[in-house]
Amino acid sequence: MPNSILHNLKAWSRIESTGWKSLFTYRFQIALWGLASLFSTITGFIIVTVVYHVSSGLPGWSYFQLLALTSLANIAGGMLSYYAQIYSIVKKMRTGEIDALLTKPVNPVVYIITNMATRSAAATIIGGLVMLAYSLYNLKIGPLLLAYSAVAIALGMVVAVLFAFATAMLMYILFKNGRFGYWLLTSLQ
Repeated sequence: MPNSILHNLKAWSRIESTGWKSLFTYRFQIALWGLASLFSTITGFIIVTVVYHVSSGLPGWSYFQLLALTSLANIAGGMLSYYAQIYSIVKKMRTGEIDALLTKPVNPVVYIITNMATRSAAATIIGGLVMLAYSLYNLKIGPLLLAYSAVAIALGMVVAVLFAFATAMLMYILFKNGRFGYWLLTSLQ
């Protein structure tokens, strides 16, 4: 068991490294994708700031609490976009490419997650983390509560990614198409 975990982690890091290298091949393109990914974080920050500057805000929520909630939504959405691409999974199932992926000497879930990752969503995750750190610093959250929250968020992301995979399989079985599932998860996000 520990050997297979180590083997899968090594394979994950190699595949991830290769994916990042291929993404940085076209520097202008990565800059545009990064800016587009940061757009949701910047938009969330602007909306929360405007709401709290032109009104008394939302009852029961302070400015930094709502900013933290918005940043958590950006991080979760970015993680879901990074690790679970329903449309790509179903497309590869339809063309038979997924069969070739499943013959690799790596755990199929690890290989599918890393092979179909949308690495440009990393900018959304990083922007959300910066906004979260800023809001948590101003909220004066203790380290123990922060550790509990990090574990809960990590487990929630695992559940969300696995739910996305299950949705992709269901879309393939029912419709042989991933567009509806992609739209559904984007709407839920």
